[in-house]
Amino acid sequence: MPAVPIPITNSDPVDLITGAYATNVLLAGGVTLTTAQAAILGNLITAASREVIRYCSRKFGAQTYSEIVTPEGSRQDRGEPATAKLSAFPVQSVTSVMTGRSSVMTVTNRDSTTNQIASVVFSMTGDVEYLDLTYTGLSLSRTASGATCTDTLTFASHVTLDALATAINALGNGWSATVNATGAAPNIGLFPSASLVGVREPKNALGTGVCLGLFTTPASSYDIDRSTGIMRCYGWSGNAFGDPFGAPWDGLGGDGGSWGWGQYQVTYTAGWATVPENLQQVCAEVVKGIYARLDGDPSLKGETADKYSWTAKDVMTNLPEWATSVLGFYKDWSV
Repeated sequence: MPAVPIPITNSDPVDLITGAYATNVLLAGGVTLTTAQAAILGNLITAASREVIRYCSRKFGAQTYSEIVTPEGSRQDRGEPATAKLSAFPVQSVTSVMTGRSSVMTVTNRDSTTNQIASVVFSMTGDVEYLDLTYTGLSLSRTASGATCTDTLTFASHVTLDALATAINALGNGWSATVNATGAAPNIGLFPSASLVGVREPKNALGTGVCLGLFTTPASSYDIDRSTGIMRCYGWSGNAFGDPFGAPWDGLGGDGGSWGWGQYQVTYTAGWATVPENLQQVCAEVVKGIYARLDGDPSLKGETADKYSWTAKDVMTNLPEWATSVLGFYKDWSV
């Protein structure tokens, strides 16, 4: 499965069509909505849009993502660079590509006498199934004598690493944070806290603490195919052996052998400002199918009369052939 991209902004709604568009399509097909049907049209559009997104394993509206990828392969002696596929495409613009992942902050709870458990994890909003998971800050939890206390610090209120560390140190109850200087970025404390990585899942902070990372070095030896989202990584200054040792260059290079490649953090905008017309038509067809399902007997599984037979199906599997063909074109078949 491809990595799930993390949206930074979500200015566009999930809906693939508007209420006016759905109403006009239904009218063109001879369906006039009743007052009760019109009252739930917006909800059904959202439901239909999410069904299409789930089926195609991708979102379609233009949106900004920040994604960590690890290139694989590489036979540069044959002109074959290491590649990684971004999860969202087509790529409309690229904001940054960073490498040189470094440990930049250590968060520790040193009061092991009072606290039996202490952990750090990103606080987040959204739903990973619909590719709209967003990290919003850090949640620091400690358990003392069976009672758990959680403090949440948002990135919006503490925009730099230094500001976030200061806020953690002010919590008391054993919490402390240290910003770690790195040779690649001596002013690391001024880097944005929202760029931190490493605690998507809760990590133990009691005793030795947990290290949070950050990508500190802009990459150069790469290109991205905009239509497919495929990122190609090349050797440093044309070196056939790739980019040898990370931070000063790109990745943790390799010649296709044992060294391998390091991680890259790519921030980019992908999708369409206007959802393609044929995809809008499919979404309207799904809405139509949901209305038809509501009009039927929900307990009826099928019926047969003479040479006629009918079997109840899910809306997506009951789409006409033209709609299924359109979805097949837009579906992300990556594995």
